[in-house]
Amino acid sequence: MLASLACTTVALAGPMLPRPPIHPQAWQRITVRAGDTLSGLLQRRGIDADAVLRARGIGPYRSDLNHIQPGQTLELDQASSGQLLQLRYPLGTLRTLIVQPGQGPGLRASIDQLPATRRQVLLSGRIHHSLSQSLSGAGAPPSVIRQVIKIYHSRVHLKHDIRPGGRFSLLYRVVDHDGRRIKVGPVEAVSLTTAGHQWGAYRAIGADQKAHYYNAKGQSYEPTISRHPVDYTRISSGFSLHRMDPAVHFVHPHYGVDMAAPLGTPVHAAGAGRITFVGWERGYGRLVKMQNMDGYATRYAHLHSFAKGLHVGERVARGQLLGTVGNTGWSTGPHLLFEIRKNGVPHNPMTMALPHARSLKGSRLAQFQTRVARLHQLLNTPASGPDHRQSWVSSPICSDWLKLAARLTRNPAGRSQQAALDRLSCIGHNGGVAQPQILASES
Repeated sequence: MLASLACTTVALAGPMLPRPPIHPQAWQRITVRAGDTLSGLLQRRGIDADAVLRARGIGPYRSDLNHIQPGQTLELDQASSGQLLQLRYPLGTLRTLIVQPGQGPGLRASIDQLPATRRQVLLSGRIHHSLSQSLSGAGAPPSVIRQVIKIYHSRVHLKHDIRPGGRFSLLYRVVDHDGRRIKVGPVEAVSLTTAGHQWGAYRAIGADQKAHYYNAKGQSYEPTISRHPVDYTRISSGFSLHRMDPAVHFVHPHYGVDMAAPLGTPVHAAGAGRITFVGWERGYGRLVKMQNMDGYATRYAHLHSFAKGLHVGERVARGQLLGTVGNTGWSTGPHLLFEIRKNGVPHNPMTMALPHARSLKGSRLAQFQTRVARLHQLLNTPASGPDHRQSWVSSPICSDWLKLAARLTRNPAGRSQQAALDRLSCIGHNGGVAQPQILASES
C-alpha cells in the first residue's frame, strides 16, 4: 500500500505554474583590506555599486560606505544570477545597515537595531594612592580609567598634583544587550578635588560636531599647549627672574622650569607648530625651538638627542617626538628645561594662562551651561562614610537624578532620538564601594 502510494501520480486541474528559481542563501563574509573600496568590492562580484549608493534611505550612511576601513566585515547575499539580494554592513555593535531590493524598482536601505539598555553610572570616592588605583578600587572599568587619565593629561600632572585625601566623582555611560555589557563609555563628566583645587570636565559636542571636554565656562579642557611635554619625576628648579645658576654660579634669569627625568626620557611637542631651531646653543646645550599659535613659542633644552629627521621649517603635531632628556649645556643633571614665551616674553609654564581650543559660544554655550549646572550638583553631592563610600538605596535626590537622566539620554549632537525612561535605581554597597547608578532604557 505504501509502495502504491509512493508511485501515485497526481493530475492537477489546469496548467502547472513554473517553479521559481532556487537562490541558494550563500552568505559571503568579505573582510576589507588596505586599498579596498566598496565600489571595487561590489564590482568584482558583478554588482552595480552606484545602485547600492543610490538606494533609498542610504543618504545618512553614504559616508560610512564611502570610507570603509581595513578589518571591517561586509556580509553579501547574491542570487545565482548575480543579483544583489542583501548587503549587511555593521555600523557598530548594535546597528547594521541593510541594503536590499525594494518593493518597487531600485534598492532600499534600512537599519537593523538590536534592543539595548543605556545607563549612566555615577562613582565617587576618595583618592588613597594614585588616581588610577582609586578609580579601579571604586569599580571603574579600565577603558573609563584610561579616558579620565587622557582628559586630565594636559591640565593636571597626575604624579604630582593628585594627592592622597583628594576626592573624585565620575559619571559615564554603559550599554547592555540581552543581559550582557557590550559597551562602556564615554565619560560624561568627571571632577577631581585635591589640595584645595577642583578640576571639573564635561563632555559636549562642539561646533565641529565632535565630542570634546570643557570646563564649566565652556572652554576646551585641553589647551592647545601642554604644560607637561615630558614625564618628569619632579620640578628641580622653577621659573625665576633672579636665580643663582648652580652650573656657572652667578645670578641670572631662569626663563623656564627644569623637569628632572631619567636620561633618554622622550620629550614631546607641547603644541602643534613649526620648528625654528634645532642645534646647539650656549647654556641651553642641544635645543629645539618651536613657533606655536597666536604668538606662543616653546623651547626644549639640555636634550641628549634629537628625533630622527627633525629640521628647521618642519611642521609638527602636538605630542610628536622631538628628542630625549639629556644633560647638555649648563646642566648639573639630566632634565628638560621647558620654556613658553608669548610675543617674545617668557612666562612661567606651570602657571601662565594657556590658549584654549574649540571653546563653546552662543546658544551652544547657553545649553551647555544649563546642563553643567545639574552635572556639577550631582558630582558634588555630599557623601557619607569616611571614604565617601555611599549608599543611595533610597534618597530624595533620586527625583533629581530622574530629570538628569532624561536629559543625558538625549543625543547631544541634536539628532532626534526617542528616549523612554522606564526605571531608576540608586544602588550602593554598605561598607563597600559606592556605585550609585542612573538607569535609563532607551527605545
